Amino acid sequence: MIAWPETSWKKYFYKYLLETKTYFVFPKTAFTTNSGALGEHHSEITGLHQASLSIQKDNFKFPRIEETINVYDQFFEICPDSINSIENFDLKDIEIDVFGTKPTHKIKTKYMLSSKVCKTPIRAYKAAYYPINLNVLQGLKHIDNSQAHLCIGLTQSFSNRINPNFIDLFVSRTDKKIKESIENKYLKQLIKTDIYRIGHRLVRVLKALPFNLGSTLLKKLNSK
Repeated sequence: MIAWPETSWKKYFYKYLLETKTYFVFPKTAFTTNSGALGEHHSEITGLHQASLSIQKDNFKFPRIEETINVYDQFFEICPDSINSIENFDLKDIEIDVFGTKPTHKIKTKYMLSSKVCKTPIRAYKAAYYPINLNVLQGLKHIDNSQAHLCIGLTQSFSNRINPNFIDLFVSRTDKKIKESIENKYLKQLIKTDIYRIGHRLVRVLKALPFNLGSTLLKKLNSK
């Protein structure tokens, strides 16, 4: 965040939160969005940062911070206090660094859970869930060191280099999610078109033809 441009007000807001050791709270349903209008950060109109908005009026009652697991630090990592346990490790003496963005020389805890390369891991884990943070909350799965995505070890045993296994996993999962999102959005738009509706009705008519004529025709159409 330090590297963000001076035009970002959020970097100063985050610095304020860190210095005062406070948090801001927000619902998971969006009631505001970034329209990507022309200005300081956009040279052309973009929908890149648009969020799906809720248009219904809900009465929110936010939980107390000690009652929720959705508490994150300045690196967008889950705070150890939000985790029930990690195999008898003292959570007050472990730093969560799933995305591998925390500078190791600034970490004061004895242990780390990280996607960085660990010379002598105490535990090696497979990341089975997406988003990646869910693996910490849902229970980490043991795996052979050579195949590990995340490791727990002494802080001094970690380098600042990201584990190649984690990079491959993160890229593939993210690409897949983006593709699924695009395909789902396209399909929702497609089924609203007249072409889809007409085609859907034609298929129903063909299937109703006697002597399996409709099925035969559909197979020929699909083969082409």
